[in-house]
Amino acid sequence: MLLHYSSDDGRQYRAVGGYVLDVADLSPDGRLVVRALPVSPSINDFLLVHSRLYQLLTHAVIAYERRIAGNDWSRVAKPLVALHQRVRRAGGRLVVLASPDLAGDAVRANDELPLLRQLAADHDFELVDLSAWLNDVPAGAIRMDGCHFNAEGHRLIGERLAKYLVARDLR
Repeated sequence: MLLHYSSDDGRQYRAVGGYVLDVADLSPDGRLVVRALPVSPSINDFLLVHSRLYQLLTHAVIAYERRIAGNDWSRVAKPLVALHQRVRRAGGRLVVLASPDLAGDAVRANDELPLLRQLAADHDFELVDLSAWLNDVPAGAIRMDGCHFNAEGHRLIGERLAKYLVARDLR
């Protein structure tokens, strides 16, 4: 299973009660709105694997609201470890693609990379630093914003990812 980690993921998703929730923007009264589908964990897992479907469906249901303060790394680490365990139980391998920081002129590793590396080492999943694949490319040529690729960025990552997967017999 491939997981693309961007630096904004620490603020976007949360695991609550066995479900991965998509955090929305602040509501008009200033509360943080979190959406999730009230479905069984097996259906939730299927939707999570098909993340675009999951994202579209969760927009239809508001299931949970609360205020979340700060950037707590455990909010990323715990769901990632739980996902890795589910992938392993299903006989798969987890490969996390760590998206770079694209905000400046040059592509650079995101600030969470050392934490991701430690988590990958502790839990034995693969981690790929995408900034190493793009160190010769100007950030402005491959970005939509500070952490999201444009079409050219996705094309370059796709080419390099295909080579990576074939080289490791992960077809």
